[in-house]
Amino acid sequence: MKKRAFVATFAAVFLSASAISPAAADDPPPWSILMTDELSQSLAADEALFATTDTSSPLDPTSMDSNGRQTISVSFFAGHIGPVSPSGSAHWINTDSNDPDSYSVEINIPAGGTPADGYSSFAGINFHHVPPVAPANPPAFDYKTDRTSASGGSPRLVIVFSDHGNINLRPNAWVQNVWTSEGTGNPTPDPLFATNWDNNGGSCGFVYQTTYNAALSCHAGATVTAAFIVSDSGWVIHPYKNWIDNIQYNGQVISLPPDNANH
Repeated sequence: MKKRAFVATFAAVFLSASAISPAAADDPPPWSILMTDELSQSLAADEALFATTDTSSPLDPTSMDSNGRQTISVSFFAGHIGPVSPSGSAHWINTDSNDPDSYSVEINIPAGGTPADGYSSFAGINFHHVPPVAPANPPAFDYKTDRTSASGGSPRLVIVFSDHGNINLRPNAWVQNVWTSEGTGNPTPDPLFATNWDNNGGSCGFVYQTTYNAALSCHAGATVTAAFIVSDSGWVIHPYKNWIDNIQYNGQVISLPPDNANH
């Protein structure tokens, strides 16, 4: 599969931040259709940097794989512009995990943000080499947080389509220091995970709290142009940390750094 150019133009659509508070986690939220200029620029910058170091790309003359890598790898991004500073960070750690390998990704959001400044305090995990066809089975991930709170839509797994719409999977609320699966993982699956998908754009407009297949049907004929996990809920509570483990996408599990190796 040849590496496709990242689509860096997204629609930045905001609903009022007053639509949800920590006491009103079931209200239709502002985060589900949030794709700010700050986020799209950070993703585009990460994609460009990754392209310069990706030895599996057919664009790299030293590549040993003339067809390009077929399996997913990840890199990390954070807010890099805007009035909120520091902007956040994401990196592997080997001190906390939801499985025996001891690794997870720590996302640190030290500052807050507002709709007016574009939630510029954020960080996340960018997926590379994603196939153009969306996964047949719903993606999933495990997460933990350092506090109990309304989630503010974080952490969320986002799939972006060539029609400029997107779908995302997110929890509604956090429970401090409990590993929770947005999927069927152990030991604590989110009881709402099957309907924790939101849709933006495509043939359906905005749809809140639906299934993966229903959200996917809104983008019939569109191809996947990007996929990532982002955390940007400083507008609800800050500072905070999320930990991410056992990312499942298109039949592949990413749980520790060696999962990024060419294979």
